[in-house]
Amino acid sequence: MNHQDHLTEKPLEQSLIAGSFNLQTQMPNGRGLTMSGYVYQGESVEQINERLDVFTAVLERQRAIAELPEFQKKVRELEDAIKSAEDGYAKMEPTAKAGKLRSDQKAAYEAFPTNITHYKMRLHEALNDLVRAQKAAGG
Repeated sequence: MNHQDHLTEKPLEQSLIAGSFNLQTQMPNGRGLTMSGYVYQGESVEQINERLDVFTAVLERQRAIAELPEFQKKVRELEDAIKSAEDGYAKMEPTAKAGKLRSDQKAAYEAFPTNITHYKMRLHEALNDLVRAQKAAGG
């Protein structure tokens, strides 16, 4: 029996409702998504778990689809921040080599290796999040 058959097939002994359940997930836009279902009299724990697994998979996929634009935006922002930092560093490099940086420029110049490492770590995490969401969304 496949998942869909189980969701639509209701033998006579399972026609009485013994309980219900709600599954919820929080979407990135602040909205929530809820799915509800029933537990039928005579259902086994395995049948209940199978239905919960199907509902959970649906919710996870919908959340992943909603998260994709957020993760894509985060990746673009971090890529832009890295490029901007690299450009700024390259512009300061001749002045730094000549020993003519102002104190504020010197602090920014010296902080570049730490900052760029931090940005690249965050970009790596954001790319992992994006790939995870793409897989969960079925893409």
